[in-house]
Amino acid sequence: MRVILYSAIFLMTILQSFAQDSRIASGFTIEPFVGYSQSTFIDGNVPMAAYLRTYSLGVIGNYYFNDTWSIRSGIVKDRMGGSLFGIRVTSPQGTVFLSSKVLEQEFVSFPIQANWHFGKRKRWNLAFGVSYALAIGDKLEFGDQEYTSFVGGAIDIGYRYPLGPGHLVIRSSALVRSENDTSIYSGQRRSSISLGYAYGF
Repeated sequence: MRVILYSAIFLMTILQSFAQDSRIASGFTIEPFVGYSQSTFIDGNVPMAAYLRTYSLGVIGNYYFNDTWSIRSGIVKDRMGGSLFGIRVTSPQGTVFLSSKVLEQEFVSFPIQANWHFGKRKRWNLAFGVSYALAIGDKLEFGDQEYTSFVGGAIDIGYRYPLGPGHLVIRSSALVRSENDTSIYSGQRRSSISLGYAYGF
């Protein structure tokens, strides 16, 4: 009997969620989330790069001007890097060949993005802007190069639907570092998929 009751309550909640408009016209939302991320080096000097797969977690805040536009920021913690193969390093002592090495570093990122909400019920969003990635923990070095903090382009797309007092959010995000130098760290790509819950205030 309990199973039937709980199933009925769950089904009614889901049906009610899809029936609601779910527009947010003004105010703030706070969205804690957890996700899966992968990153790799994309610089042309790296002949082959394998993805570093790890977790991500953080909190995102949205300030709504109306039901179509908001600005968003927050804090994201994860690891970035990649597994390098066939890297050639030239040093004063000569040329050194490195067959394989895993390079990874803890980062805390701070995105600043414009957020466009679209669709019939404004449940979809497309955010675009930049993110400042701050390297934390032990310094990561490769030859005379350091894996340091950087600013990269940031974009994500998400979908939310009402569930309980807030909204369940499924989001896919990307962060791209592209710099004009010869460092193996000058190109970096991180993508992630996450699940969060947004509360309105």
